[in-house]
Amino acid sequence: MIELPAQNHGFSVRDSIEMVRFSDPSEDVPGSTAKYSPDGKFFACTTTRGIVSSNQVESSIWVFSTLEARKYLDSRGTAIKPQARWVTSVAARMSIDAITPYAPVIEDVRWAPDSKSVLYLAQTEEGTRRLYRASILSHRIEPISPRERDVQRYSSEAGEIVYTISRSDPAITSANELQSDPGAIIATGVALPALLFKLQTSNRGDCELWAYRNQGSVRLQSLGSCWPDIVSLHLDPFVLSPDGQLLVWLDHVESLPKAWEEFKPKSGFANSADSGGADKPSSQFVPQDVRQYGIFDLRSGRMAKSIDAPYAGSWGYFGLRFAAWSLDGHKLAVTDVLLPKRDIRDSSPGSELEPCLVAVFTVKSGQTQCAVSSAPERDRTNDYGPYHLEQIRWGTSSQELLAWFRNTRNIKLLRYSQEKENWQISEEMTVDSMEVPNSDSKGLPAISIKQSFDDGPPTLWISNPNQQGLTLWDPNPQFSRMTFGKASLYEWTDNSGRHWTGGLVLPVGYRSGMKYPLVIQTHGVWDQNFMTDGCFPTAMAARPLASAGFVVLQIGLVDPVLHTALPTEAEEAASGIDGAIDKLTSDGLIDPNLIGITGFSRTSWHVETELVRHPHRFAAAILADGIDEGYMQYILFADGQDMLRREFDRVNSGPPFGANLNKWLESSVTFHLDQLSTPVRVESHGPESLLGEWQIYSSLRLQHKPVDLIYFRGEQHILQNPADRLVSQQGAVDWYRFWLKGEEDRDPLKISQYHRWEALRAERDHADARTLEP
Repeated sequence: MIELPAQNHGFSVRDSIEMVRFSDPSEDVPGSTAKYSPDGKFFACTTTRGIVSSNQVESSIWVFSTLEARKYLDSRGTAIKPQARWVTSVAARMSIDAITPYAPVIEDVRWAPDSKSVLYLAQTEEGTRRLYRASILSHRIEPISPRERDVQRYSSEAGEIVYTISRSDPAITSANELQSDPGAIIATGVALPALLFKLQTSNRGDCELWAYRNQGSVRLQSLGSCWPDIVSLHLDPFVLSPDGQLLVWLDHVESLPKAWEEFKPKSGFANSADSGGADKPSSQFVPQDVRQYGIFDLRSGRMAKSIDAPYAGSWGYFGLRFAAWSLDGHKLAVTDVLLPKRDIRDSSPGSELEPCLVAVFTVKSGQTQCAVSSAPERDRTNDYGPYHLEQIRWGTSSQELLAWFRNTRNIKLLRYSQEKENWQISEEMTVDSMEVPNSDSKGLPAISIKQSFDDGPPTLWISNPNQQGLTLWDPNPQFSRMTFGKASLYEWTDNSGRHWTGGLVLPVGYRSGMKYPLVIQTHGVWDQNFMTDGCFPTAMAARPLASAGFVVLQIGLVDPVLHTALPTEAEEAASGIDGAIDKLTSDGLIDPNLIGITGFSRTSWHVETELVRHPHRFAAAILADGIDEGYMQYILFADGQDMLRREFDRVNSGPPFGANLNKWLESSVTFHLDQLSTPVRVESHGPESLLGEWQIYSSLRLQHKPVDLIYFRGEQHILQNPADRLVSQQGAVDWYRFWLKGEEDRDPLKISQYHRWEALRAERDHADARTLEP
């Protein structure tokens, strides 16, 4: 028998799950660079992949020799390529609700001062995070925090290590304190999910401050400044001063100072009167969950100073939450604070109090001064959106600040210098990474991620300003044996003249002039990242769908942006979808009778609206863990979630009671599901999601319309574990193959799936036949 060479195969869902992705430096953060050891002899990176066979996510820490890497760069690739040296790996089933796709189980890796070890947080099988120290040479792993206690964040300076841990497992609800007998509780005012389910969130105040000293961890004190949900745990500052004695974090404010009453909420903020709701006038606005930057003295064990300026998020200005000490520890830079009028330049009557983007606090005097008042102006020539503050760092002295701003494509570095009492811009440049160019960085080359939207999977890249860069490490050599459909940016306009951009992936083996079935995926596109799944791995599988013979359009951003949380939002999104279909049809790329569409999270509302607007345009659809701005979700969740309630009221012109219910009957898509005829696959993630998705599922099923419900018992919004991703993403590929191409996978394990879908198809065909009867 002649043995044939292995053939290339198309990119599959399993390939996407097991793909090695860079977590640190992050391939999803443009300009992200690897961390050098304090002595500059090594740099580290972290990778993450899924393991289908064990249903685990595995993260690994690797180090490289700087000397070897520099020799390789100087030789233009002729010297021996430096090898990635493995330090440690952790594999676990992801049990947290991570806020990013492809989330790692090792995170927040930092070098120890001796340059011989690294600190990191690692997730355990119990769903907690533990703090460890790993030797890069001996691979010895030393646990720092107590076992089975959940570490939220940490900081390390001058030999001091401090961290916070959750005090205990979060209680279901504080209403437990009001039991009338062992079988009943007072439930008035308690949100329904809190009564029915034990959700994995930490309540404010439920944490402790610990320190690692003399080879052991000691508890310092309880804190009343923890965080209300998992999303905010890694976004708040928690930074030791250079001498390891002072610790800054965002402290919870119990009582609002009178001077802060002059601050007004951002226009359109959910709690303000101009949001469209029938609430308090803006003069009576009361901010919720107010924070201010506070400095804790580890020597005295108490809060030493608080910056007299609140973080602006409670007033609707959601920006960077970050703090950075100057090298001498005398000054502290903090971001996005509201300063009283006496502390800002423009104090004229009627001037709007915008947040100070970067304020400088002098520790000794207690004075706060605004150093960076605004972001660079957006470039109208090639408009990639407004610039947002991404990172700040001190320069070589306490009179120099560096601030990086980013839009959807570009990074700008602005250097600020203090001259007498004022801070001025001394330099502005467009850069490729968030590193200091031509500075005192010991001449170390930049280590970053290079990738392209079409055919450039992420690789570790080495470069410096004077030499062309080189690929240092490709962790996915198997891709050279795979065939990918071509990906490119695709642009169109809707019927209102709005300009849209998306990512278009052509089928593997695409032939010009042939019309293909189309799958539309929503929720944005990362046009600088290598296209694999889409914007998220939940229910999206762009490249695997292209391998199965589909054209895939990943719908991106619209400029001007959608009028979010207003009655027109879903209609505007639907118009963009219509415009894309019209353009693809006129370009001769697709068969307009074979179209599928996927909505996830917020865009489920957009997709539902489109399905009702065009009952017969789509051959199949998927709605994954979404909101629909509808009646049932309002009744279930609005009590206890003020921002959600106000948004639903704004979208539907008021609450669904009394005469205003008629407006809901007209505006809410959930009251028009009788018009929907497309086969729909509904995904719900966790019990709260199941309640939220029940209206559309039950409504369609009671009307004998084709609907399939997939329930994930975990509460992850963005699916992370391989088994869940396989069900969701491969399920999406199978769903669209079945309804758009009439194809079924021959895997015997999927027999029951196709029996179920065939029954749905027969019921649909029977209903269509009844409709055609005279």
